[in-house]
Amino acid sequence: MQAYNFSLQKVTCILLLVCCTGLMSCHKQNNNQEDLTRKIDSLEKVIEKQNKELAISHQAKEWNVFSQNFNSNMDKHGVEDPVEYIDSSLRAKTELITLDAVLGGKMQFEQVKVLGDKWIWASYSDGHIMGEAIYSFDVNKSGKPEFYLELSRER
Repeated sequence: MQAYNFSLQKVTCILLLVCCTGLMSCHKQNNNQEDLTRKIDSLEKVIEKQNKELAISHQAKEWNVFSQNFNSNMDKHGVEDPVEYIDSSLRAKTELITLDAVLGGKMQFEQVKVLGDKWIWASYSDGHIMGEAIYSFDVNKSGKPEFYLELSRER
């Protein structure tokens, strides 16, 4: 009977040890699952934000209504992306900004929206003061855009 009790105690201890290990493992799995759930939620938020930005980008491209003449002129000069070409050309012409920089800042275009083959809206700032303007533009015979200030204001 003594041997039986000793074995029963051993078996009971082993079962308790297995149960405790199992419980600890479950707790660790729950923590891992909670971490994974948080990471998934975070990634879903990032994806949602990027999808919104992509939708805005697609919508903005739909606003660009270029005439056939404008497109053929751009093609003739080897311009593959007229929006990017016009955007970068305006950004390079900071002298078109009507405000003077203050406190050692440097005026630069922040946002540029090409609204078609004649109009651009742009905002600019030096980090201290900001403004916005509407420009018209033409593309000359050599394919370079020429910009004309139509309206501006300080914000």
